[in-house]
Amino acid sequence: MRRLQTALRTRWLVGVRAAVTLGLPLLIGVAVGHASYGAIASMGALAGFSVGTSPWAYRAKVIPTVGAATMVIVPVSGLLSDIAWLAIIWVGFVAVVASYVCLAAHMGPPREYLIVLTALAGTGIPVDLDGALREVWLVAAGAATAWLVALVFTLIDPAPSPARQAVDQAQAAVAGILRAAGTDDAARARQSAVSAVHAARVALRQTGSREAADLAGRQAAIEVLLATTLSISIESTEPLDPAAANAVLASPDEPADTAGLPAPLTTALATARTLNRGYDAEPGPPATGLGRLLDGLGSRDVVLPTALRIGVSVAIGTAVGRLLGLEHSYWVGLTCAAALQANNVTMLFRRSMHRFVGTVTGVGLAGAVFAFSPTAAAVAVAATIAQLIAEIVIVANYAVAVTFITVIALSVYDLAAPHAQIGSTIDARLLDTVIGAALVVILRMLLWPKTNSTRLPAARADTVRSIADVLRIRWTSGDDNTHRAPGLVAAQHHLQERLLSLRTLADDATADRLLTAGSRHDRAVTLAVEDLADLALSIPTERPLPAADQVHAQLAQLNSIAAALEGQSEPPGPPNYRLDGFPRTLAATRVLSSALDVS
Repeated sequence: MRRLQTALRTRWLVGVRAAVTLGLPLLIGVAVGHASYGAIASMGALAGFSVGTSPWAYRAKVIPTVGAATMVIVPVSGLLSDIAWLAIIWVGFVAVVASYVCLAAHMGPPREYLIVLTALAGTGIPVDLDGALREVWLVAAGAATAWLVALVFTLIDPAPSPARQAVDQAQAAVAGILRAAGTDDAARARQSAVSAVHAARVALRQTGSREAADLAGRQAAIEVLLATTLSISIESTEPLDPAAANAVLASPDEPADTAGLPAPLTTALATARTLNRGYDAEPGPPATGLGRLLDGLGSRDVVLPTALRIGVSVAIGTAVGRLLGLEHSYWVGLTCAAALQANNVTMLFRRSMHRFVGTVTGVGLAGAVFAFSPTAAAVAVAATIAQLIAEIVIVANYAVAVTFITVIALSVYDLAAPHAQIGSTIDARLLDTVIGAALVVILRMLLWPKTNSTRLPAARADTVRSIADVLRIRWTSGDDNTHRAPGLVAAQHHLQERLLSLRTLADDATADRLLTAGSRHDRAVTLAVEDLADLALSIPTERPLPAADQVHAQLAQLNSIAAALEGQSEPPGPPNYRLDGFPRTLAATRVLSSALDVS
């Protein structure tokens, strides 16, 4: 209930935007006497939901791209509807491609789901060639409406921009490291801060160049503070004075009261103020969309097998629906696509149960709505209101959101196919969901079930190599361990990304424990890598650098560990050298080496 209350308070404008995006095409279609046209156009409007609350510059590119794809998908799906085997192959193909692109591009929920929805829904509305050409223009109109609505709401939204909110959250998370230092929550606070700082960096990449330039100095300042607060947190055995966290939260334009603060934090705050006044970003290779797509093809990534699993499941679900003679067979495949938004078995079970409960409730609610034989206008209004509520509550409770999503689906179908018997459709929705929820659990356990666990050793090895890169730059740059050693910023960013990917993959592999047997030692290796990464990301600036021979020995040890993690060599054994000034790094390396030896 607290999550629902928070969602109602913070997401009401997001819900209004979603309601307008979906409702405009529906209501316009009803107004001109062609409710079915409005329903088709609403499929194009779904493009507006594909990027959530991302910065406008990013949405302005993604919405037309998704809309253009939908302009092809919907009419082709309608043309293939009566050719069962071809329709099944088509929806599976769309699901694979959409899933792959969305996963490789690191898009958040609903990812490929809305694109797959348009393909499946299109197969439920057969059309001839003239009808297909009409659908092209209707879907285009819906996508254009979504783009315009997104622009208008960006202009009128009184809240700070998404990029500025992300930077604010990153600063608060870094302050949270100091607030939790010396407590049982210290490790969790460090993880949250690394994740928040990375999210802010992504938001800056997505935003317009002017705003990104305005926030670049502040982001750089936060990253300096992150490195120092990580170091302070790792060293702290007792809680810190709240003044330390307050100093991090203070405006970087104003000199903070540093009396009584740890010396490294005082130095970092001074550096942060300098960066905030003027920051020249370190040049680095631009991340291209093509590069991310090619990276997903690698054997070390989970993108391709995950996309194949989703595509095959959607195709099999659709095929099962048709073989059973279900009136709306595509809803089986749609349930599979929705449940597979979860990346592991535990979450899939939970999501499937939420979808079942939400659908049962939604069917009852829709039955009450349609029991009064509402007009097309009333149905469009019901779908609009349901979209408003679903968008607000989906972050708080998926089952509640599915209740209203079910009403939306049935309402739009009623408008798109006014001659269908909506009563039988409501019953079919429940049956199809039950079949789909059971089927997707079985398929998840059969299709590439060990993807997460088999990719985990490579993810650990890549993280260890990134750790070695950061330490090499810090200890051999000749800049006396400063924050601005050449190449250090890019290496830290790369390590942060590797660390976050490792944690996600490790969590998913652990959650897949119903499919794979993971050992305690296996988990210990991952935790040891994470601890060593935290140490590499922290910068204790007050310490002298290790001697050259010690640096060489440490880097050689890390490279040997990375090779052993991938099974290319035997574990190197515990380190037999010193690492002056960095005893915790040496201890963490020893723990990781020992964990490898035991596992």
